[in-house]
Amino acid sequence: MIAEYWDGHPMYFGLIKDKVFDFDTNMLELSTVTVDDLFSNRYTFGVANYDDGDLSIESQTLRAALVQVLQRGMAWGGTWPLPFDFVSPTVEGGAFSQDWKRHDWKRISDLVKIIQSQDGGPDLAFVPKVTAQSYARWDVHTGSPRIDGPTIDLPVSVRRSLAKGVRLKQAGGDMASGTMVRGEGLGKGRPYGWAGFMDGPAMVVRDTARDMVANDANLMSIAQGDLKRLRSPTEQYEYDLVVGDASNPFPIRDLRLGTRFNFRHSGNAYRAAESQTHYLVAMAHDTSNPHIVNPEVQPL
Repeated sequence: MIAEYWDGHPMYFGLIKDKVFDFDTNMLELSTVTVDDLFSNRYTFGVANYDDGDLSIESQTLRAALVQVLQRGMAWGGTWPLPFDFVSPTVEGGAFSQDWKRHDWKRISDLVKIIQSQDGGPDLAFVPKVTAQSYARWDVHTGSPRIDGPTIDLPVSVRRSLAKGVRLKQAGGDMASGTMVRGEGLGKGRPYGWAGFMDGPAMVVRDTARDMVANDANLMSIAQGDLKRLRSPTEQYEYDLVVGDASNPFPIRDLRLGTRFNFRHSGNAYRAAESQTHYLVAMAHDTSNPHIVNPEVQPL
C-alpha cells in the first residue's frame, strides 16, 4: 500500500496493483486502486462457502442495506475482514428489501451498484485515517443520500480566491423524458419498471431503457432515480483548488468526499451573481503540481 499525506494528514491510501521499473531512468511506476476495488472480486460467498451464499435484506434504509452488503463482503473470516469503521448505521428500518441467491453469482460491487441506483440511492466514501497505534484504517460513510461533511467557504470573485480556472459546463445530450429499466427474463413476461411525466424543461419525447438485475419491486424505484438524474440538463462547475499557498491557507483536513463548498461569485457577462453549495464527489491530484487539487463537484 502507498499512503499520501498532506500537511501530516492522510489523504489517500492506495493498494498497489502493478509495478513497472524502468532500467534507463531508474524510475519505479506504481498503479494503485482504492480499497473498494477489492469488492469487484468478492461474491456473496467464498470458495468454501457457496452453500451459505444467499443474502437477504429485509425492510432497511438504503444506507443500512449498503453497509450490510459491504459487511457480507468481509464475512468469512481469515483474510476477508478489512480495516473498516462504519460511521453510518448498520441496521436501520426502512422500505428496501431484496433477496440475492448464490446461483446468481453476484459480486459485492454489483450489489453496491444496485442499491446506489435506487431512487435516493446513497453515496459511499472510504475516508483514510491512521490510528494512535499507527495502523491504517478507513472510516466508511454512507449517505442518505448525501454524505455528511464539512463546509469550506469559496468566494471566487475576490483577488486571492482559493478557486482558479472556473468554468461552467452545461450538457443536455443525455436528457430523457422517460426511463425504463428491464429486469431478468425473456419475452412478454420480462419485468420492467418505468418513470415519466416529471416536471422539467420543455423537450420532445426522448426515452431510454437499460437492463438491471434487481427484484421486480425495485425496478420502478431505479427508473425513477434515472429520470430524476436525466430529466434536466446537467450543470457543473469546474475549477482548480489552490492548496499550497502559505499566505492564503486552504483547510486541507476538511477536503474529502462529501465536503461542501460555499461557492459564490458576483456575476459576469454570462451568469448573474449567485451562491451555490457544491458537493465534492471526486478529486484528482498530480504530485508534479503539488499546489493544485482538481475537484469534481455537484450543485446541491
